[in-house]
Amino acid sequence: MKARYDIDVNVISPSNEPDFQVTYESMDLTPEQLSSIIINLDSRLNTEELSNVKIMSPENFRVSPSNELSNNSATYYLNNMFTNPGVAEATDILATHTYQNPITSDDWMLFRNIDIDKSKWVTESGNLHSPDWDMNDAQYHIERIMNGFNFGNLSAYMFHLFYERHKYEYEVEEGDNYGSSALVLWDIDGNIILPKRYYIFKHFANLIKKGYKRIHINTIGNTFPNSLAFKSPEGNKIILHLFSQDNISELNIEIPEGTTTIEHFETSDITDKNFSYNEIDVTSNLLNVQLDAMSFHSYVFSNNSILNLTNSGSNSIIRPKISLWPNPTKKIVEVKLPNSENREINIYNVNGSQLFHIGDVTKEKIIIDISDFDNGMYYLVSKTSNYSETVKFLIQK
Repeated sequence: MKARYDIDVNVISPSNEPDFQVTYESMDLTPEQLSSIIINLDSRLNTEELSNVKIMSPENFRVSPSNELSNNSATYYLNNMFTNPGVAEATDILATHTYQNPITSDDWMLFRNIDIDKSKWVTESGNLHSPDWDMNDAQYHIERIMNGFNFGNLSAYMFHLFYERHKYEYEVEEGDNYGSSALVLWDIDGNIILPKRYYIFKHFANLIKKGYKRIHINTIGNTFPNSLAFKSPEGNKIILHLFSQDNISELNIEIPEGTTTIEHFETSDITDKNFSYNEIDVTSNLLNVQLDAMSFHSYVFSNNSILNLTNSGSNSIIRPKISLWPNPTKKIVEVKLPNSENREINIYNVNGSQLFHIGDVTKEKIIIDISDFDNGMYYLVSKTSNYSETVKFLIQK
Protein backbone atom coordinates (compact mmCIF):
# COMPACT_ATOMS: atom_id res chain seq x y z
CA MET A 1 0.00 0.00 0.00
CA LYS A 2 2.82 2.39 0.83
CA ALA A 3 4.98 1.49 -2.15
CA ARG A 4 2.18 1.45 -4.70
CA TYR A 5 -0.21 4.12 -3.46
CA ASP A 6 1.74 6.08 -0.80
CA ILE A 7 -0.84 5.13 1.82
CA ASP A 8 0.34 4.61 5.39
CA VAL A 9 -1.23 1.62 7.14
CA ASN A 10 -1.35 2.16 10.89
CA VAL A 11 -3.67 -0.63 12.04
CA ILE A 12 -4.61 -3.98 10.53
CA SER A 13 -7.45 -6.35 11.50
CA PRO A 14 -7.29 -9.98 10.33
CA SER A 15 -10.97 -10.76 11.03
CA ASN A 16 -14.44 -9.31 10.80
CA GLU A 17 -17.11 -10.67 13.13
CA PRO A 18 -15.41 -14.09 13.40
CA ASP A 19 -18.40 -15.39 15.38
CA PHE A 20 -20.46 -15.64 12.16
CA GLN A 21 -20.23 -18.99 10.40
CA VAL A 22 -20.52 -17.73 6.83
CA THR A 23 -18.59 -18.22 3.61
CA TYR A 24 -16.16 -15.34 4.25
CA GLU A 25 -13.03 -16.79 5.84
CA SER A 26 -12.52 -13.75 8.07
CA MET A 27 -16.00 -14.38 9.56
CA ASP A 28 -15.55 -18.11 10.16
CA LEU A 29 -12.74 -18.35 12.71
CA THR A 30 -12.57 -19.97 16.12
CA PRO A 31 -10.55 -18.24 18.87
CA GLU A 32 -7.81 -20.84 18.35
CA GLN A 33 -7.63 -20.20 14.60
CA LEU A 34 -7.62 -16.44 15.07
CA SER A 35 -4.83 -16.77 17.65
CA SER A 36 -2.68 -18.61 15.14
CA ILE A 37 -3.32 -15.96 12.48
CA ILE A 38 -2.38 -13.13 14.87
CA ILE A 39 0.90 -14.82 15.84
CA ASN A 40 1.81 -15.33 12.17
CA LEU A 41 0.73 -11.80 11.23
CA ASP A 42 2.85 -10.29 14.00
CA SER A 43 5.87 -12.32 12.88
CA ARG A 44 5.35 -11.30 9.25
CA LEU A 45 5.06 -7.60 10.12
CA ASN A 46 8.30 -7.78 12.12
CA THR A 47 10.07 -9.58 9.27
CA GLU A 48 8.92 -6.96 6.77
CA GLU A 49 10.07 -4.18 9.14
CA LEU A 50 6.47 -3.11 9.68
CA SER A 51 6.39 -3.57 13.44
CA ASN A 52 4.93 -0.05 13.75
CA VAL A 53 1.66 -1.37 12.27
CA LYS A 54 -0.70 -2.27 15.11
CA ILE A 55 -2.83 -5.43 15.18
CA MET A 56 -6.52 -5.05 16.09
CA SER A 57 -8.84 -7.93 16.99
CA PRO A 58 -11.35 -9.62 17.12
CA GLU A 59 -14.23 -7.27 16.07
CA ASN A 60 -17.08 -9.57 17.08
CA PHE A 61 -20.73 -8.76 16.49
CA ARG A 62 -21.29 -8.76 20.28
CA VAL A 63 -19.38 -7.10 23.13
CA SER A 64 -19.83 -9.69 25.89
CA PRO A 65 -21.73 -12.95 26.39
CA SER A 66 -25.46 -12.52 26.88
CA ASN A 67 -25.41 -15.66 29.02
CA GLU A 68 -22.90 -18.15 30.35
CA LEU A 69 -23.34 -20.44 27.33
CA SER A 70 -22.66 -17.72 24.77
CA ASN A 71 -19.41 -18.18 22.84
CA ASN A 72 -19.81 -15.54 20.16
CA SER A 73 -18.65 -12.28 21.73
CA ALA A 74 -15.44 -10.25 21.76
CA THR A 75 -15.05 -10.99 25.47
CA TYR A 76 -15.32 -14.75 24.92
CA TYR A 77 -12.83 -14.70 22.04
CA LEU A 78 -10.30 -12.56 23.88
CA ASN A 79 -10.49 -14.63 27.05
CA ASN A 80 -9.67 -17.72 25.01
CA MET A 81 -7.08 -16.06 22.75
CA PHE A 82 -5.20 -14.45 25.61
CA THR A 83 -4.49 -17.77 27.31
CA ASN A 84 -1.58 -17.67 24.86
CA PRO A 85 0.76 -14.91 26.14
CA GLY A 86 2.12 -14.44 22.63
CA VAL A 87 -1.33 -13.51 21.30
CA ALA A 88 -1.88 -11.04 24.15
CA GLU A 89 1.47 -9.40 23.43
CA ALA A 90 0.92 -9.27 19.67
CA THR A 91 -2.60 -7.75 19.89
CA ASP A 92 -2.36 -3.99 20.30
CA ILE A 93 -6.03 -2.94 20.15
CA LEU A 94 -9.06 -4.81 21.46
CA ALA A 95 -11.95 -4.14 19.09
CA THR A 96 -15.64 -4.95 19.14
CA HIS A 97 -18.85 -4.15 17.29
CA THR A 98 -22.01 -3.10 19.12
CA TYR A 99 -24.94 -4.78 17.36
CA GLN A 100 -25.72 -6.82 20.49
CA ASN A 101 -29.03 -5.76 21.99
CA PRO A 102 -29.07 -4.82 24.77
CA ILE A 103 -25.57 -4.01 26.01
CA THR A 104 -25.56 -3.58 29.78
CA SER A 105 -22.98 -1.86 31.95
CA ASP A 106 -21.93 -5.36 33.12
CA ASP A 107 -21.29 -6.35 29.49
CA TRP A 108 -19.02 -3.34 29.07
CA MET A 109 -17.23 -4.10 32.34
CA LEU A 110 -16.43 -7.64 31.18
CA PHE A 111 -14.91 -6.21 28.02
CA ARG A 112 -13.04 -3.55 30.00
CA ASN A 113 -11.43 -6.04 32.36
CA ILE A 114 -9.61 -7.96 29.63
CA ASP A 115 -5.98 -6.82 29.67
CA ILE A 116 -6.92 -3.35 30.90
CA ASP A 117 -3.71 -1.79 29.54
CA LYS A 118 -4.76 -2.34 25.92
CA SER A 119 -6.61 0.29 23.90
CA LYS A 120 -10.26 -0.61 23.38
CA TRP A 121 -12.15 0.48 20.28
CA VAL A 122 -15.64 0.13 18.88
CA THR A 123 -14.98 -0.23 15.16
CA GLU A 124 -18.53 -0.73 13.92
CA SER A 125 -21.83 0.42 15.36
CA GLY A 126 -25.29 1.32 14.21
CA ASN A 127 -29.00 1.01 14.84
CA LEU A 128 -29.58 -1.12 11.76
CA HIS A 129 -32.65 -0.43 9.64
CA SER A 130 -33.98 2.25 11.95
CA PRO A 131 -37.24 3.67 10.55
CA ASP A 132 -36.77 6.94 12.43
CA TRP A 133 -34.15 9.69 12.69
CA ASP A 134 -35.43 11.54 15.77
CA MET A 135 -34.05 11.64 19.32
CA ASN A 136 -35.53 8.22 20.12
CA ASP A 137 -33.23 6.78 17.48
CA ALA A 138 -30.36 9.01 18.61
CA GLN A 139 -30.76 7.68 22.16
CA TYR A 140 -29.56 4.28 20.96
CA HIS A 141 -26.21 5.80 19.95
CA ILE A 142 -25.95 8.13 22.95
CA GLU A 143 -26.28 5.33 25.47
CA ARG A 144 -23.79 3.08 23.69
CA ILE A 145 -21.19 5.81 23.42
CA MET A 146 -21.65 7.00 27.00
CA ASN A 147 -21.75 3.53 28.55
CA GLY A 148 -18.90 2.33 26.35
CA PHE A 149 -16.56 5.06 27.57
CA ASN A 150 -17.80 5.09 31.18
CA PHE A 151 -17.91 1.33 31.76
CA GLY A 152 -15.89 -0.17 28.90
CA ASN A 153 -12.91 2.21 29.04
CA LEU A 154 -13.13 2.90 25.30
CA SER A 155 -10.68 5.16 23.53
CA ALA A 156 -12.34 5.17 20.08
CA TYR A 157 -15.85 4.79 18.67
CA MET A 158 -16.78 4.50 14.99
CA PHE A 159 -20.12 4.42 13.20
CA HIS A 160 -20.95 1.74 10.65
CA LEU A 161 -21.96 3.96 7.73
CA PHE A 162 -21.44 7.57 6.78
CA TYR A 163 -24.16 7.80 4.13
CA GLU A 164 -26.94 5.72 2.53
CA ARG A 165 -30.42 6.05 1.09
CA HIS A 166 -33.27 5.90 3.58
CA LYS A 167 -35.99 3.43 2.55
CA TYR A 168 -39.54 3.94 3.80
CA GLU A 169 -41.75 0.97 4.61
CA TYR A 170 -44.00 1.62 1.61
CA GLU A 171 -40.99 1.32 -0.75
CA VAL A 172 -40.17 -2.33 0.03
CA GLU A 173 -41.90 -5.66 -0.22
CA GLU A 174 -43.61 -6.93 2.91
CA GLY A 175 -41.04 -8.51 5.21
CA ASP A 176 -38.04 -6.76 3.60
CA ASN A 177 -35.76 -4.41 5.52
CA TYR A 178 -36.36 -0.69 5.41
CA GLY A 179 -35.09 2.38 7.29
CA SER A 180 -31.43 3.41 7.63
CA SER A 181 -28.51 3.60 10.05
CA ALA A 182 -26.06 6.05 8.46
CA LEU A 183 -25.18 9.57 9.56
CA VAL A 184 -26.16 11.25 6.28
CA LEU A 185 -29.23 10.10 4.32
CA TRP A 186 -31.13 10.83 1.17
CA ASP A 187 -34.58 9.72 0.03
CA ILE A 188 -35.83 8.34 -3.28
CA ASP A 189 -36.05 11.89 -4.70
CA GLY A 190 -32.47 12.76 -3.73
CA ASN A 191 -33.42 15.00 -0.82
CA ILE A 192 -30.68 15.15 1.83
CA ILE A 193 -31.71 14.16 5.37
CA LEU A 194 -29.55 14.88 8.41
CA PRO A 195 -30.90 12.72 11.24
CA LYS A 196 -30.53 13.62 14.89
CA ARG A 197 -27.86 10.91 15.20
CA TYR A 198 -25.74 12.98 12.80
CA TYR A 199 -25.81 15.96 15.16
CA ILE A 200 -25.26 13.76 18.21
CA PHE A 201 -22.11 12.39 16.60
CA LYS A 202 -20.94 16.00 16.08
CA HIS A 203 -21.10 16.54 19.85
CA PHE A 204 -18.38 13.93 20.21
CA ALA A 205 -16.41 14.13 16.96
CA ASN A 206 -16.24 17.95 16.84
CA LEU A 207 -15.52 18.56 20.53
CA ILE A 208 -13.40 15.56 21.59
CA LYS A 209 -9.98 15.36 19.95
CA LYS A 210 -7.06 12.95 19.96
CA GLY A 211 -5.40 12.76 23.34
CA TYR A 212 -8.49 13.78 25.35
CA LYS A 213 -9.02 11.60 28.43
CA ARG A 214 -12.26 10.56 30.07
CA ILE A 215 -12.59 11.96 33.60
CA HIS A 216 -14.83 11.02 36.51
CA ILE A 217 -17.92 13.07 37.39
CA ASN A 218 -19.06 13.46 41.00
CA THR A 219 -22.85 13.62 41.24
CA ILE A 220 -25.28 14.28 44.10
CA GLY A 221 -28.90 13.14 44.06
CA ASN A 222 -30.94 10.88 41.80
CA THR A 223 -31.96 13.40 39.12
CA PHE A 224 -28.56 13.79 37.44
CA PRO A 225 -28.83 12.83 33.72
CA ASN A 226 -26.62 10.39 31.83
CA SER A 227 -23.19 12.00 31.70
CA LEU A 228 -19.72 11.70 30.21
CA ALA A 229 -16.76 14.06 30.56
CA PHE A 230 -13.34 14.53 28.95
CA LYS A 231 -10.28 16.67 29.62
CA SER A 232 -7.86 17.98 26.99
CA PRO A 233 -4.18 16.93 27.15
CA GLU A 234 -3.16 20.48 28.08
CA GLY A 235 -5.80 20.61 30.81
CA ASN A 236 -7.30 23.84 29.48
CA LYS A 237 -10.62 22.35 28.34
CA ILE A 238 -13.20 20.16 30.05
CA ILE A 239 -16.11 18.84 27.99
CA LEU A 240 -19.24 17.66 29.80
CA HIS A 241 -21.89 15.70 27.88
CA LEU A 242 -25.38 15.33 29.36
CA PHE A 243 -28.38 13.39 28.05
CA SER A 244 -31.75 13.85 29.73
CA GLN A 245 -34.66 11.53 29.00
CA ASP A 246 -37.01 13.59 31.20
CA ASN A 247 -37.49 17.27 31.89
CA ILE A 248 -35.08 18.54 34.55
CA SER A 249 -36.22 21.91 35.83
CA GLU A 250 -33.10 22.71 37.83
CA LEU A 251 -29.61 21.26 37.66
CA ASN A 252 -26.55 22.82 39.28
CA ILE A 253 -23.17 22.18 37.68
CA GLU A 254 -20.04 23.26 39.51
CA ILE A 255 -17.91 25.35 37.16
CA PRO A 256 -14.28 24.13 37.08
CA GLU A 257 -11.89 26.51 38.80
CA GLY A 258 -10.17 28.88 36.39
CA THR A 259 -12.90 28.74 33.73
CA THR A 260 -12.93 31.79 31.48
CA THR A 261 -15.52 30.78 28.87
CA ILE A 262 -18.40 28.28 28.71
CA GLU A 263 -19.74 27.13 25.35
CA HIS A 264 -23.04 25.26 25.17
CA PHE A 265 -24.14 22.94 22.34
CA GLU A 266 -27.60 21.36 22.26
CA THR A 267 -29.48 18.82 20.13
CA SER A 268 -33.11 17.87 20.69
CA ASP A 269 -36.30 17.18 18.75
CA ILE A 270 -36.95 20.92 18.59
CA THR A 271 -36.45 21.78 14.92
CA ASP A 272 -33.66 24.34 15.30
CA LYS A 273 -31.83 22.49 18.10
CA ASN A 274 -29.25 20.77 15.92
CA PHE A 275 -25.86 21.15 17.59
CA SER A 276 -27.06 24.69 18.30
CA TYR A 277 -24.55 26.98 20.00
CA ASN A 278 -24.55 29.72 22.61
CA GLU A 279 -21.97 31.15 24.99
CA ILE A 280 -22.70 31.34 28.71
CA ASP A 281 -21.38 34.13 30.93
CA VAL A 282 -19.14 33.01 33.77
CA THR A 283 -20.72 34.90 36.65
CA SER A 284 -20.54 32.46 39.59
CA ASN A 285 -19.14 29.12 40.71
CA LEU A 286 -22.33 27.27 39.73
CA LEU A 287 -24.06 26.86 36.41
CA ASN A 288 -27.83 26.48 36.83
CA VAL A 289 -29.46 24.85 33.80
CA GLN A 290 -32.78 23.40 32.69
CA LEU A 291 -32.84 20.34 30.43
CA ASP A 292 -35.75 19.42 28.17
CA ALA A 293 -36.83 15.81 27.83
CA MET A 294 -34.89 13.86 25.18
CA SER A 295 -32.21 16.52 24.83
CA PHE A 296 -28.45 16.21 24.57
CA HIS A 297 -26.09 18.92 25.84
CA SER A 298 -22.36 19.55 25.67
CA TYR A 299 -20.69 22.17 27.88
CA VAL A 300 -17.13 23.20 27.00
CA PHE A 301 -15.36 24.82 29.95
CA SER A 302 -12.21 26.59 28.75
CA ASN A 303 -9.42 28.31 30.61
CA ASN A 304 -6.09 29.75 29.66
CA SER A 305 -3.36 27.95 31.62
CA ILE A 306 -1.98 31.37 32.60
CA LEU A 307 -5.30 32.18 34.21
CA ASN A 308 -5.49 29.03 36.33
CA LEU A 309 -6.73 30.02 39.76
CA THR A 310 -5.01 27.23 41.66
CA ASN A 311 -2.34 28.61 43.97
CA SER A 312 1.05 26.94 43.88
CA GLY A 313 1.29 27.19 47.66
CA SER A 314 -0.48 25.05 50.24
CA ASN A 315 -4.26 25.05 50.00
CA SER A 316 -4.43 25.26 53.78
CA ILE A 317 -2.94 28.76 53.81
CA ILE A 318 -5.49 31.58 53.79
CA ARG A 319 -3.96 34.51 51.95
CA PRO A 320 -5.21 38.11 51.95
CA LYS A 321 -6.79 38.86 48.59
CA ILE A 322 -6.23 41.67 46.14
CA SER A 323 -9.16 43.95 45.30
CA LEU A 324 -10.04 45.90 42.18
CA TRP A 325 -12.25 49.00 41.87
CA PRO A 326 -14.44 50.15 40.15
CA ASN A 327 -16.00 47.03 38.61
CA PRO A 328 -17.52 47.48 36.04
CA THR A 329 -15.20 50.23 34.93
CA LYS A 330 -14.68 52.63 32.00
CA LYS A 331 -11.20 54.20 32.03
CA ILE A 332 -9.12 53.06 34.99
CA VAL A 333 -8.89 50.29 37.57
CA GLU A 334 -7.45 50.80 41.03
CA VAL A 335 -5.80 47.65 42.34
CA LYS A 336 -5.21 47.27 46.07
CA LEU A 337 -2.58 44.69 46.98
CA PRO A 338 -2.49 42.99 50.39
CA ASN A 339 1.19 43.68 51.07
CA SER A 340 4.38 45.03 49.51
CA GLU A 341 5.56 41.60 48.32
CA ASN A 342 7.32 41.78 44.95
CA ARG A 343 4.97 40.73 42.17
CA GLU A 344 4.04 41.13 38.53
CA ILE A 345 0.65 42.23 37.22
CA ASN A 346 -0.82 41.03 33.91
CA ILE A 347 -4.19 41.63 32.23
CA TYR A 348 -5.66 39.15 29.73
CA ASN A 349 -8.78 39.12 27.60
CA VAL A 350 -11.14 36.12 27.49
CA ASN A 351 -9.06 34.56 24.68
CA GLY A 352 -5.95 34.56 26.87
CA SER A 353 -4.15 37.34 25.01
CA GLN A 354 -1.93 39.46 27.25
CA LEU A 355 -2.86 43.16 27.02
CA PHE A 356 -0.96 44.63 29.96
CA HIS A 357 2.18 43.75 31.96
CA ILE A 358 4.14 45.38 34.73
CA GLY A 359 6.84 43.72 36.81
CA ASP A 360 8.61 44.34 40.13
CA VAL A 361 5.52 45.81 41.77
CA THR A 362 6.10 46.43 45.47
CA LYS A 363 3.44 49.10 46.12
CA GLU A 364 0.21 48.27 47.92
CA LYS A 365 -1.88 50.21 45.38
CA ILE A 366 -1.53 50.81 41.63
CA ILE A 367 -3.79 52.53 39.09
CA ILE A 368 -3.97 51.10 35.56
CA ASP A 369 -5.26 53.01 32.53
CA ILE A 370 -7.58 50.73 30.52
CA SER A 371 -9.22 53.45 28.41
CA ASP A 372 -7.90 51.87 25.18
CA PHE A 373 -9.46 48.48 25.97
CA ASP A 374 -12.69 47.39 24.28
CA ASN A 375 -15.85 46.57 26.18
CA GLY A 376 -15.89 43.05 27.61
CA MET A 377 -14.60 40.73 30.32
CA TYR A 378 -10.93 40.81 31.41
CA TYR A 379 -8.72 39.02 33.92
CA LEU A 380 -6.10 40.68 36.11
CA VAL A 381 -3.48 38.22 37.37
CA SER A 382 -1.16 39.00 40.26
CA LYS A 383 1.87 36.69 40.56
CA THR A 384 4.45 36.44 43.31
CA SER A 385 7.19 33.87 43.70
CA ASN A 386 4.85 31.77 45.87
CA TYR A 387 1.35 32.06 44.47
CA SER A 388 -0.94 33.75 41.97
CA GLU A 389 -4.39 35.30 42.18
CA THR A 390 -6.88 36.23 39.48
CA VAL A 391 -9.58 38.91 39.58
CA LYS A 392 -12.23 39.22 36.88
CA PHE A 393 -13.50 42.66 35.85
CA LEU A 394 -15.83 44.11 33.24
CA ILE A 395 -15.33 47.15 30.99
CA GLN A 396 -18.52 48.99 30.05
CA LYS A 397 -18.11 52.35 28.34
